[in-house]
Amino acid sequence: MTLKSSFLNFLFILAMIFLMAAFLYFAPSLMQKTKDYFGFNHNFENLSAKEKWNKFGFDLIWIGVISIIFIIVVAFIVMVHRKYWS
Repeated sequence: MTLKSSFLNFLFILAMIFLMAAFLYFAPSLMQKTKDYFGFNHNFENLSAKEKWNKFGFDLIWIGVISIIFIIVVAFIVMVHRKYWS
C-alpha cells in the first residue's frame, strides 16, 4: 500500500467518524422536533396544522437539507475513496 492510498484511507475513516459524531450530536433534537410536528408528543397534538407548521416547519426543512448534505458528502467521500484506494 502506498503512502498516498494509506493517507486517503485515513482521511476516509476520519470523515466517517466525523459524520457519525455529527449525526449522533444532532439526532436527538431533530427526532424530538419531528415527533412534536407529527403529533407523537401529547403536548402538541391539539395544535392545528398551521400552528404546527409555524412552530416546526422551518426545522423540518433544515432536517431535510442536513440529511441531503450528509448523503452527498458520504457519497462523494466513498466515490473519491474508491477511485484512489483501488
